[in-house]
Amino acid sequence: MKTKQHLIQLCLCGAPLLVLPFTAQAQFNYTTANGQITITKYTSSGRTVTIPGTINGLPVTSIGLGAFANSGVVSVTIPNSVTNIGNSVFDSCESLAAINIPDGVVSIGNEAFEDCASLASITIPSSVTNLGSGVFYYCTSLASITVASANPAYSSASGVLCDKAQATLIECPGGLAGSYTIPNTIISIGDWAFFYCHALTSVTIPSSVARIGEDAFFNCTALASITLPNNVTNIGSSAFGYCIAMTNITIPSSITSIGDSVFLECYALPNITLPNSITNLGNDAFEYCTALTNITLSSNLVNIGDAAFSGCAALPNITLPNSVTSVGNEEFVGCYSLTNVILPNGLISIGNSMFESCTALADIALPGSITNIGNAAFYACLALTNLTIPNNVASIGNSALAECSSLTNITIPNGVTNIGDYAFSDCTALVNLTIPDNLTSIGNFLFDGCTALANIAIPNGVTNLGNFAFDNCTALANLTLPDSVTSIGSGAFAGCTSLTNLSLPNSIASIGDGAFNACYALASISLPTGLTSIGVDEFYNCSSLTNVVIPGSITSIGGDAFDYCTALVSVTIPSSVTNIGDTAFENCSSLTGVYFQGNAPSLGGANVFQGVNAAATVYYLAGTAGWGAPYYGGLPAVLLGGAYNQIASQVLGGGKVQLSFIGNYGINYALDRSSSLSPANWVPQVTNSTGPGGLLVFTNTPDATTNNFWRCRSVP
Repeated sequence: MKTKQHLIQLCLCGAPLLVLPFTAQAQFNYTTANGQITITKYTSSGRTVTIPGTINGLPVTSIGLGAFANSGVVSVTIPNSVTNIGNSVFDSCESLAAINIPDGVVSIGNEAFEDCASLASITIPSSVTNLGSGVFYYCTSLASITVASANPAYSSASGVLCDKAQATLIECPGGLAGSYTIPNTIISIGDWAFFYCHALTSVTIPSSVARIGEDAFFNCTALASITLPNNVTNIGSSAFGYCIAMTNITIPSSITSIGDSVFLECYALPNITLPNSITNLGNDAFEYCTALTNITLSSNLVNIGDAAFSGCAALPNITLPNSVTSVGNEEFVGCYSLTNVILPNGLISIGNSMFESCTALADIALPGSITNIGNAAFYACLALTNLTIPNNVASIGNSALAECSSLTNITIPNGVTNIGDYAFSDCTALVNLTIPDNLTSIGNFLFDGCTALANIAIPNGVTNLGNFAFDNCTALANLTLPDSVTSIGSGAFAGCTSLTNLSLPNSIASIGDGAFNACYALASISLPTGLTSIGVDEFYNCSSLTNVVIPGSITSIGGDAFDYCTALVSVTIPSSVTNIGDTAFENCSSLTGVYFQGNAPSLGGANVFQGVNAAATVYYLAGTAGWGAPYYGGLPAVLLGGAYNQIASQVLGGGKVQLSFIGNYGINYALDRSSSLSPANWVPQVTNSTGPGGLLVFTNTPDATTNNFWRCRSVP
């Protein structure tokens, strides 16, 4: 007997080793903790799977996160030892048609069977006391959820999952089609309860229901109509979002607030009435209700959240009641049919992008209570022709009226102290605008592309013109800057092709690169005496520029500064200039004379004078250094006045001036006079050879006594 007992014990001890062969273990990855096994990954390609009850003699008690996710399994047998099915365990097992949850499983995690599109039925045993959220999301073939009658936590009402008391409807199976009547015991429709019930066409909600949870009917794409009973006091965010077939919904007076995105993308909804009980309208409440043509708002509405009507492309008009004190950002973005808006009298702010792309809006009256106009508030309102800014407005945001291509006139009150960048950019019909006296800065790209703007007055007090502030204002012909201006940004007047006259005050200490780029009509300009540099591309392609006065404060001239100034004949470089950038005078095809008043500046490259007139000459004064004659920058370098070492002048009677040149003896010299060096117009006065000691004397006529420049050059 002892021998037999020992044999039986041995067989029993060896039994676990016989239950699970090595090949079965190889199908799974698993972890061990506290003497229990958790399956973490199904690694085989087999479609019919049996999970072992033990591995290495230890019980399999849990199936971990995503263990079978995205696998091709058709059938899975779960052992009685399992007590927990984790989150997303069978997520996207689209071929899974059958599974038996054993009576012993206590917990099923969030989205455990999500997107099991072939699963037709499921039974939840009496042992399950904890169900996560969205356990059966996107199970589009699941027609019913059955719950064991002995289950202490859950129950089933006509195939729909509820709590035990059937007071809360938890989840409707995704394959439920046609009509469904909610039991009259239900008080709350849970979050995501009918999520993606794509074949559900109608739902009857009993008067017992007081709450509709978040996303409760989200993506019920066939649901056409629904009536909410009078006891409903709360509708969660996105409750009816993407119900794309919904054409009618009745909201009871028991509702005081419409949450965020409640009717988001209800594309077929044509009209809606909000009862007077409603005081709050959440963010995105009716966003992209593209068929909505009529909405009646509550007369007690106080707050409208961001983008509440954004994308309501068919909405032609709307009246916001005077009870409204707050309207969010992006409120009517893309309301392409909106032609009439009545705003409440107490509104304080026009939010960011409030009317952006309301392309049919031609006119709007802003209430006097407005103090701020936000960024892009009227951006691309293509039909807007005029706008009066209320007197209380202090700030206009970035791109506030940008691309309002029909806007011809705008009145801005003096109370405005800030106008953001791009505020009026590409307002191509804007002819006239008065800048308020309290403004201190013209923002970046403020009038960029305002091609009809011919005149504008810059008030005294403005200190800065931003980058590209008047870029491509092609009709702007004249502009006077006040003495308060100290800086001009890069490209500030670039592309102002009609600009012929611009007065720059000496208060300006800084001008950015390319400030006058492509000002084709600009013929003459005097730079401020406090300016220290001429930037890169500063006068690039100013093809009419014949005269530029460079002050003695300038120390550097940037690359391409005068490139393609094809009418520039001569230029005088003051002695203060120490550096000239490469290609600074490139392609100045009319340039014949460059007159330096000091030592030779360093050159930024070999192409400073590339492409100038073939007769171009560099002239320098005696006593200056660094010229390396006979060439400088590739041009002939000639001593201005020839070879002389002394000039003397004497005022004679009758308004005459006698000039005495001491040059080289026996050399013929021509004495020329010009009233200016920018450009120079040399008129020969006398040609003669020096006498003894190299002396050449010339006495000018009385009509040429002032403002003259003289040069003496050697001649054959």
